Amino acid sequence: MAEVLSSLEQGLGELVRKVGRMFIECVLESEVEQIAGPRSCRTQTRQAYRWGIEQGSCLIDGQRVPIARPRIRECGGKELPLGTYQLFQQATPAEETVWSNIMRGLSMRDYKLVLQQFMDAYGLEKSTISERFVEASRKKLEALMSRSLQHLQICALLVDGTIFKGQHLVVAIGIDAFGKKVVLGLVQGATENAKVVSGLFEHLSERGLDFGQPRLYLIDGSRALRAAIERHAGEAAFIQRCQLHKIRNILPMCRIPINTGSSTSCGWPMLTPISVTPGRRCIDCMMN
Repeated sequence: MAEVLSSLEQGLGELVRKVGRMFIECVLESEVEQIAGPRSCRTQTRQAYRWGIEQGSCLIDGQRVPIARPRIRECGGKELPLGTYQLFQQATPAEETVWSNIMRGLSMRDYKLVLQQFMDAYGLEKSTISERFVEASRKKLEALMSRSLQHLQICALLVDGTIFKGQHLVVAIGIDAFGKKVVLGLVQGATENAKVVSGLFEHLSERGLDFGQPRLYLIDGSRALRAAIERHAGEAAFIQRCQLHKIRNILPMCRIPINTGSSTSCGWPMLTPISVTPGRRCIDCMMN
């Protein structure tokens, strides 16, 4: 009771955390008693016996907290693992907690200062948090790239290249009938590489995306993208070139000064009708 009152003076949260640690140690002791029998009682059918206590740890709210871990051995001399201890050792909740907090803007440098709840907790250093975040991100990427696409009713597909941390990526985003965007997949490489784009489409097909279904495909001016779409979707593909990309390609041909803020709006007349030749004539008229 004195220990409880002492913890209560430090705050209700400290009391709850201490009770949680005591609960874990009680669960471990209960498992030991089931395997080795009650303490200080002789049992003829005993298959294992206690082998002291050592310092261990468990994960609570993503923090590694020290606890007293009991040890047991078989009568033949081999140490037996405790299933409950292994359960409390699992790092998946910690990785998920770290990933969620980092994605919400908490820096790895300040992670320990902000979220340390147990005074003797460890495993919240910057390097450890970084490892957990990388591992959690890897698992989420694997889940994203392996989930089934059979249940999705995609009516439009956007395929484009982007640069992330200096790496070129090709990303496919689907749009369903309600206008919801769904990231379908990505692959490392540039949109100018037909082999890379075809590999992405083959992977989507293996996961259940039906390229035989009529669908609108939105792309930039990449010939590799168009060739890959025509190869996989054939006559079921309705290809629309992004007009914004087309404006960006046309405007550099104009020698007249155009404001950056209004460059897009100035380019729309060139795309009526949407064709290369009328756009060319429009430029020539503007220059003359």
